[in-house]
Amino acid sequence: MSAHNVIPCVANHSCEAWIESFGVQWKLIDVFIKDINIAASRTNQARIEPIDEEVVERYALAAENGAVLPPIVVRRAGTKLIVIDGNHRVAVAAFMDLTTIGAYVVDCTSTLAEVMAVSANSVNGERNSIEEQRLHVVQLLNMKMTHPQIMRRLNVTAGFVQRCSQVANVRVRTKNQKALDKLPDTSIVRLGVITSNVVLDEAISVASGFGLQGTAIKELVASVDRKASEATQLAQIKDFAESMTSRSVSTSKSRIKHGLNDAEKLTRALGSILNIDPIAVGLLANGNAEALKQKINEVAEKLPAILKAL
Repeated sequence: MSAHNVIPCVANHSCEAWIESFGVQWKLIDVFIKDINIAASRTNQARIEPIDEEVVERYALAAENGAVLPPIVVRRAGTKLIVIDGNHRVAVAAFMDLTTIGAYVVDCTSTLAEVMAVSANSVNGERNSIEEQRLHVVQLLNMKMTHPQIMRRLNVTAGFVQRCSQVANVRVRTKNQKALDKLPDTSIVRLGVITSNVVLDEAISVASGFGLQGTAIKELVASVDRKASEATQLAQIKDFAESMTSRSVSTSKSRIKHGLNDAEKLTRALGSILNIDPIAVGLLANGNAEALKQKINEVAEKLPAILKAL
């Protein structure tokens, strides 16, 4: 197969059916690579990272081994073309020094092109990541598409769309975006039942600060009486945070105690094996870090001779 025929102007019926599902007209022709606005095409693309070089290399290798890649989908914008679906194939064509590429040129608005771009990889090409799918759901929600329409276009479940919608609603309500970014979607959805935006901001701060998830998030939400005044709800969250602080201190003390016990056992074992002065155990128990460090250095100095003798 010659390089010229790698992405030919040959009909792809599944692609045509997908285009026609949007109710737009199309024309299949060869287009010049130089006529494609690469920068605008990659900005228009639905992926967080529009081009994955590993994918380009894999497609190029497949093409060199005889695979025929389907035509791309583009729309006209002035004298240039903007890719709706097929940025990786355009990159393959450039990589293989092609001058033309088979393309479906569609007649549609920029808004419809945006919908087509985010839905393209739900039916072909490299699947979008979960994070990309979340962004696409929110994007289509902002375009006033219904949940069933989004499910069909993005090939996602009703639960996924509902969850993305709930998370998006919380994001609109809160000023605490950085803290929100640290929380998983399930936690954000649970916090979203808090009706006061001021209380919601405080709850997000507490959840993020303590790294709460699962049952702990449920406890935080349950601690807020949604029928009470805003001031009372804020006080309830403060009380919850204080209780979490007490729990954290207690847990830390327990871990330190167990850690010292485990370290003491290890030190005794090393002392027994290497015949090291057991005074290190006492230094550890008394929390004398510098003296213990010195003892460890003394052990380290002896190790080469010990290993050599083995």
